[in-house]
Amino acid sequence: MTTLLPSIELPMVTMETPWDVDPEEVQSRWDLRHTHLVFSIDPEGCEDVDDALSVRYLQDGGVELGVHISDVSYFVKPGTLTDIEAQRRSTTVYLADRRYDMLPAVLSANVCSLLSNVNRYAVSTIWELDKDFVVTKLWYGRTVIRSAYKMTYEAAQALFDGIPMETIRNMVPELRDKSPDQLQDKVRELRQAVHSLVTIASVLKDRRFQQGGVELEGIEIKVHFGDRDQNEIDDLIPKEGLRVHETVAECMIFANHWVAKRLWESFPTNSLLRYHPPPNRANAASLTKLAASKGFVIDLSSNKSFADSLDKCVDKNDPSVNMIIRSMAVFAMKPADYVCTGTLTPEELAHYGLGLDFYTHFTSPIRRYADVMVHRQLLSAMCVENKLSLPPCNELQHLCDHMNKQHNTAKFAQMASTELYQCLYFAQKHRDRCLCEAVIYDVRAYGVMVMVPRYGLRGPLRLRGKSGLVVCPSNDGSGVVFGKGTLEITQTGVRVKYEEGEYQLNMLDHVKVMVCVENKVAHAASLEFQLLSTTPVIPETKQTTSKNELVKSVTEETNLNYSAHHCIGDLENASFNQSSASLYLLLHQLYTLSLAP
Repeated sequence: MTTLLPSIELPMVTMETPWDVDPEEVQSRWDLRHTHLVFSIDPEGCEDVDDALSVRYLQDGGVELGVHISDVSYFVKPGTLTDIEAQRRSTTVYLADRRYDMLPAVLSANVCSLLSNVNRYAVSTIWELDKDFVVTKLWYGRTVIRSAYKMTYEAAQALFDGIPMETIRNMVPELRDKSPDQLQDKVRELRQAVHSLVTIASVLKDRRFQQGGVELEGIEIKVHFGDRDQNEIDDLIPKEGLRVHETVAECMIFANHWVAKRLWESFPTNSLLRYHPPPNRANAASLTKLAASKGFVIDLSSNKSFADSLDKCVDKNDPSVNMIIRSMAVFAMKPADYVCTGTLTPEELAHYGLGLDFYTHFTSPIRRYADVMVHRQLLSAMCVENKLSLPPCNELQHLCDHMNKQHNTAKFAQMASTELYQCLYFAQKHRDRCLCEAVIYDVRAYGVMVMVPRYGLRGPLRLRGKSGLVVCPSNDGSGVVFGKGTLEITQTGVRVKYEEGEYQLNMLDHVKVMVCVENKVAHAASLEFQLLSTTPVIPETKQTTSKNELVKSVTEETNLNYSAHHCIGDLENASFNQSSASLYLLLHQLYTLSLAP
C-alpha cells in the first residue's frame, strides 16, 4: 500500500510499489468491488479515465444505475501546491496532437484514473429506477471500485451491435486470456450491461428533450498523422457518431443534473453551477435567415419551441440541411458559464440547451477544476467534508470568472491548433484532397460563407474580388474566370450579373470549391476557398444516417466541446501524450512550419 507522506502532497508510486487503497479509508466508503460490474467507455488510448458506469437489475423489478467519478478531491486538498496550480490552470488543454494536463501525471494517468483491474477511490451517484426508469431512490457518496473493463467506444458499440465474440475478445483486452466458456459468460454479461445502459439513456434523453432540450450538430475532426518526423498528415477524419457516445453522454448529464439539484438544496446561495442563458434574436439572425431560405421558421419563444422548430427543418431532397442548420444553431447560442448561485435568481440558473433547471460539472475532475470544487461541495452537503472549507459567494464567483476565462482560452487554443493542422494538410498540395463539396450557409457583400463538412471547414467564398471584378463562368464552360459584373444580395442568397448573363447561388446550395492555403506576412497562414463552377451541385438524396447518428457536437456546451467529457465534439482524445513543452513555443513552432515551402 502506498500512502501520502506528511511532507509530500503526491503519492509516491513506482513500478515496485504501485498505489493501492488504504484499508482504513475503505472502511469509511461503500465498497463496490465485489457487488457491482463497473466498466469505463472512453476514446481509444485514453489515459485520464474520469468516469465509469454500472447497471444491475434489482429483485423488485427495478434497475440500479451508477455513475462513478474519480475521487480527485481526496488527493488534491484545498490550499496545497497541487490545488493552487490546478486552480490556476483550471482545465486540461487538448490540442490536435497532444494535451497539457491540469494535474500531475501521477494523478491524472495513474492514481486518479479509473483503469481496469486496479482498486480506485470514487465519488458515486447511484440511482434506483422503476420499470419506467423514474428515480425512486438516490445515493451520493464516496466508494471504492475496481473497474472490470476499460473499453473503447468502438468496443462498446460492437457489443451493442451483436458483433461475434471472437471479435469482441480482440477489442476488449481484459477478455483476451479467457477460456471459451469464460469468454461466453463474460461477453453475455457485458453485452447485457451495454444494452441496458443504451435503453436507459435513450429514455432519459427522450424525457429531457420533451422538457425542451435542444439537439445541436457539429463536425469534430481528428488529425491522422503519418510520419511525424516529416510533418506528414495523412488525413483529416470526421469522427463517427456512435450510439454509445450518446449513451455515455446522457449518463453524465444525468449525474451532473442530480448533483446540481443536491448542491442547490444544500447551498442555495453558494453553489457552483453551470448555467446557459437563452439566445437573443440578434445572435440568431443568421440562423433564422438560413432556415427561411428553405421556408422554415425558427421559433425562439422557448427552448422547447426552438427544439421543435429545428426538428422541422428537414429537406427530403437534401439530408444535410438539418445538420447544417443545427450546426449553425450553435453560433446563435450564448455560451454556457460557471456561476455562483448567489449572483443569479433561480430562474436564471437554468440550462437552456439541455432543458434542465439545474446543471453543473461533476463528471470530469481530472481535467476540470470546476468538477473538483463541485466534489468538495457535494461531499460537504453530505457532511463528509467540512462546510467551513467552502469559499464564500464573492470568492466563489471570482473563481468562476477565472475558470470561464481559462476554459475559453483552452477552447481557442484547440481551435487554433486544429486550424493550423488543417492548413498543413492542404499545404501538401494533393489536388484531389483540395477539391471539395461545400454548402452555403450565409451571405456577405463580397460573396457567401461556406462549410465543407468533409473536413470541418468554414470560411468565406469570394465572388467579388478587391478590384471589383466578379466570378463568371469561363467561355468554354470548363471553369470560372474573373470579369466585369455586379453582385446583389437577395432574400435567399446572392445574384451575380456579368456581361454574358447571370447566375444565382442560394443558401444551402452545394457548390464545388478548391481549398487553398493563403500565406500571409503578418499573420498565420489561413485557408481560402475558390469557386470551381457557378452551377450548384445536386446533393445526394440517399439518407445514409439519421440526425441522431450524424457527427455530433456537445449538446451541453455551446463551444462545441462535449459537456460531459465523452460527448462528441472535441479533440479531447486522450490518446495523445502530455507535452512538457511551452504551449506558446509549440504554437510558434507550428506557425513556422506552416510558412515553410
